[in-house]
Amino acid sequence: MQCSVAIVISAGGIKPIAAIPILQMLRDEGIHIDFFAGSSGGAMVAALAALGWPVAEMPAICEAVLHPMLFKPLRWRKALGLLGLPGGRPLGHTEGLIDPSRVQAAIDAVYGDSRIEHTATALAISATDHMTGDSVTLTHGALTKAVYGSVALWPMLPPGRFDGMWLSDGGYSVAVPIIEAWRRNIDVIIAIENREDLPRLQNNFIARYSTFQTAMRRQVGRSLALLGTVMHHGELIVADLQFPRTIDFDEIASLPLILEIGHKHAEMYRSQIVAAIRGQSS
Repeated sequence: MQCSVAIVISAGGIKPIAAIPILQMLRDEGIHIDFFAGSSGGAMVAALAALGWPVAEMPAICEAVLHPMLFKPLRWRKALGLLGLPGGRPLGHTEGLIDPSRVQAAIDAVYGDSRIEHTATALAISATDHMTGDSVTLTHGALTKAVYGSVALWPMLPPGRFDGMWLSDGGYSVAVPIIEAWRRNIDVIIAIENREDLPRLQNNFIARYSTFQTAMRRQVGRSLALLGTVMHHGELIVADLQFPRTIDFDEIASLPLILEIGHKHAEMYRSQIVAAIRGQSS
């Protein structure tokens, strides 16, 4: 009998799509997944997998809904106001620099009226309470609202409303929600983290902001992985997906590169993951 297995997919803009080839590898190996958890972009992929979407179809789904106009239009007057420039307007705490309607429509198209508690495989989505900064774990409720709340990268996107709370990007509080798998006493936890070489200089605000968020997530992820080696009774495998350069959250054209990196690391970690699961199952 196979031991229990959890997949935890970290935040990282659109880079968590690289987890899809790893999910395909696990399927090819006949490995059953008992629990998914995700934060920010990782929540999007975890939710797809938890719903039972065929892994082979996931890249096409991502390509169909992620398009260059997804993160437009930019509210220029709000941007000017954020920078304190003439002609700008104040940015409210529940507003964003980007009109979220296209992002919300894309999420609605994929997840429809699904609910977290009704997914085929148990799922937890991490987000951040926009008013307090506390981490919020979502295990019940409308999947569309949970996913949007987890990816709402304020101030770029406005926070999302969920069960009386305003939620913003899960990466602000818990970039790699390993704790949710610990709480369920999972035997083997596979944490998929996204890492990239951080440039010292960027030529625009979005690039600098993305680099800052990546560096913050990296430190949080390292701390959680270290804590996991002490607390977890089973096996913790941290699959570090190394990206050769920074990929911004709106860099849709990089999807082929992201999937290529996922395939490379799926083969890199195949033997380690399979051996750990077989060892815990014996």
